[in-house]
Amino acid sequence: MESNVIIGMFDIGIWLESKSFNDKGLRPPPRKWKGACSDEASPLDFIGHGSHTSSIAAGRSISQASLYGLAKGTARGAVPSAKLAVYKVCASFLCYEHDILAGFDDAISDGVDIISASISYPYHAHDYFDDAIAIGSFHAMANGILTSTAAGNSGPGHYSVGNVAPWLISATASSIDRHIIGRVVTGDNVSTTGRLFSATHDGSFIDIEGMIYVQDFELDVSFSFPKPAIIVSSVDGFNLLRYINNTENPVANIHKSEEIFYSEAPQVASFSSKGPNGITPDILKPDIRAPGIDILAAWSKVASVSGYSKDTRVVEFNIISGSSMACPHVTGAAAYVKSFHPN
Repeated sequence: MESNVIIGMFDIGIWLESKSFNDKGLRPPPRKWKGACSDEASPLDFIGHGSHTSSIAAGRSISQASLYGLAKGTARGAVPSAKLAVYKVCASFLCYEHDILAGFDDAISDGVDIISASISYPYHAHDYFDDAIAIGSFHAMANGILTSTAAGNSGPGHYSVGNVAPWLISATASSIDRHIIGRVVTGDNVSTTGRLFSATHDGSFIDIEGMIYVQDFELDVSFSFPKPAIIVSSVDGFNLLRYINNTENPVANIHKSEEIFYSEAPQVASFSSKGPNGITPDILKPDIRAPGIDILAAWSKVASVSGYSKDTRVVEFNIISGSSMACPHVTGAAAYVKSFHPN
């Protein structure tokens, strides 16, 4: 059923060679499809973000997927047999409004059923008449096309939600029951738990005795880094500093990241943009929460794992977080419903 549904992905491109986008056994596009491939600008994803979001919505089922053994299992999009139409409206995380509007024009003309845009204004919403996503999604709605968007990652401040138009869905990120943690063990055999990936142990980036970051925000999410590193709270940071200052030869080991079961999920991510709606207060935004923390999905083979240019590690799947990941979960759910109720 879902093979007749066409999802228009507005992002930074796609890594076509990923196993998640193998089209073996898929039916040809439905007759309503009027689009065509355009290589005026490369559709390839050089960042990873577009491949990640696309595979969440409609990636094929891939067994034994993981990031260096983390989150190992089957990676599968919400609607694996749906069709993906990829519109590269962004480049290097720069999304110009004229490109977004052009994407909406093309997607509507091409015959997509749903538009998924993991794009949001930072810090606050814009007036509808000055908002390319609000304008474009209004025209999409008029043509019977739903637009699913990201709420943004500017939380936890009030009025930080970026997409608030009544005619689109704005998704905020929430946790899943898998947490990825790290541990640093000091020479006195005291173990401190924190967040951050230290998933590589091949020595590629180990030219210093690792890094410990101390902060009290975004402790519910993991970040990837090219060197062994960990994020700890200010309380734990103070205890580590006390050990350093009171020990003649302080030493510590940052252990490989591990997974733990998180029974308190789902919880809204600390970073995810919050309401109220700053443009139309009577209409609640964001609309819905969906998985957006520590999500494993497809990645580009020419993109850095950690986002740092000197990080040359190549992976098929990566773990990242954001309302950008929540958006295609909602998109996939909508596509599934659309497959049974086309009108």
